[in-house]
Formats: sequence, structure tokens, C-alpha cells
Amino acid sequence: MDPGDIGVSFLAGLIESQMAPGSAQVTMRFSRGPERTFTVPLKAFNPGQRMGWPLRLEGGPWLALNTAGTAHHWLGGANLTHGELFISQRFAIDLVQIDAGGETHPASTTRKEDYYGWDEEVLGTGRGRVVAVVSDRRDLEIGETPLPGEHPAGNHIVIQHGPRLFSVYGHMQQGSAMVAVGDWVQRGQVVGRVGNSGNTTQPHLHVHFTDAWPALRNPAGSFS
Repeated sequence: MDPGDIGVSFLAGLIESQMAPGSAQVTMRFSRGPERTFTVPLKAFNPGQRMGWPLRLEGGPWLALNTAGTAHHWLGGANLTHGELFISQRFAIDLVQIDAGGETHPASTTRKEDYYGWDEEVLGTGRGRVVAVVSDRRDLEIGETPLPGEHPAGNHIVIQHGPRLFSVYGHMQQGSAMVAVGDWVQRGQVVGRVGNSGNTTQPHLHVHFTDAWPALRNPAGSFS
């Protein structure tokens, strides 16, 4: 890093929320310059209920891509506000289903319907009320790019679990939503199916938690 550069680093740990400290000291060493120690505030994530995995595991393993610290999400969701860098997708996950060789589709085909994750059931991660449903977006063929102005998440569902806790499920299959706005869902309930809509290169599920769902700001800002 050169003087004036902005860097992003991630610090995460698993700890009982009632025992979480309010801040941490982080020391960074630079190849060109003295090391510096920063005091950074820590935020504890406590959903207030037991949360589950958003996909079934019986059909095959799932690979988590573009997780915290990788370029895809922190570049796509980076917003500079009041001199601070806010990263809306720092804990987002893209999930693809793979075979024993780590491939997402058979070597003989690249049809979207032949990807292992295609049409797999999407499960609600916890009890909550549905606050947003989009289910009329067309699924893209492999290699096809979305139209200008298309919502990056394509077909998606948002569930509110508490006053400041929402789960978001994106890139779902057209017409697959099994819930409507206002419905209450339980952990593990089927809410839709994996598709290939929105800003996507292959059938997969985008899932992330957020502390606000934007009625007053552009929801596309929460997605890459």
C-alpha cells in the first residue's frame, strides 16, 4: 500500500455474544513504513434464534464462493459514507453444488438445467415474515448477460427475522417462489428453488444477512 491508499481487512471470531468485547486492537505491518496499531469497534451478531442452512445437503456437497474477504463481494458492495467504508456484502455467500471432482456441471454439457445446483430447494434460515418477493425474472442461459437495469439479485426473497435482521436469497428460478409478502415461514421451510436469474454466471444461491431492508434506499446497492 502507498500513502493515501485505502485498505480493507476482515476480523471475525465465534464467541458468545454476551462475552464479546466492545473493541479490539489490530496491528498492521507495512512493507514501506512503520507498523501501526488501531483500535476498532466490534459488533456481535446475535440472531435471537437458531438459524439453519439454506439448502438441503442430501443431494450433494455445496461449495461456498465469494465469501468474506474475497474481491467479488467487497468490491461489489463497497460504499464510502461519511468518510467510512461500509461493505454491505462482507458476510454474503454464493453457493454452488459440486460433484466429487469439484465440478458444478457434467463435462458433456453446459445447459443451465444440467448444473447440479439447478432446481434445488431453497430453505428459509429461520422463523420470520416475508417482506419482499420477486419471481418473474427470466433465468439466463449460461454465458448470457442480464439486461441493463435488471435487478442484480434476479428473482429473490427477503425474510425479516427481527427488528434489525433480514435474510436475503438471490438468483432464484423464475416462478419458483413458494411464499408471498406477509407470509410467516419457519426454519427449514421451502421458499423457492435455485435458478440463474440476475447478475449470475451459473446456477447458484446468493444468501446474506442484513440489518435493514431498503424501502428508502436503492435495493440494488445491497447486491453486486
